[in-house]
Amino acid sequence: MSPSLKQIISQIDALNQNEKLKVFQYLAQELEAPKNTPDQSNYDALVQYIEDCENQESDRSFLEFKGISPDLLEGQDAQNWVNQQRNEWGERQALWE
Repeated sequence: MSPSLKQIISQIDALNQNEKLKVFQYLAQELEAPKNTPDQSNYDALVQYIEDCENQESDRSFLEFKGISPDLLEGQDAQNWVNQQRNEWGERQALWE
């Protein structure tokens, strides 16, 4: 537990019941409301999740996805499509930096 968190908990412990209830309500509201803005902590959590899951066996076979989107390229050259996906990923990744 970080020193900051210990300090916050210590401060909450010093509150009366009514004040603790207000803190609880505030936290419940914060946890309910989805945050649409990407931030570093979300990125770090995603990277950690990927690292944790990368060696796990999937419940699904890759072959189950065969034909799921037969018109994915819509006549587009496969290499152009791959390049486009890579460029878009670079743009998305720049948002996190």
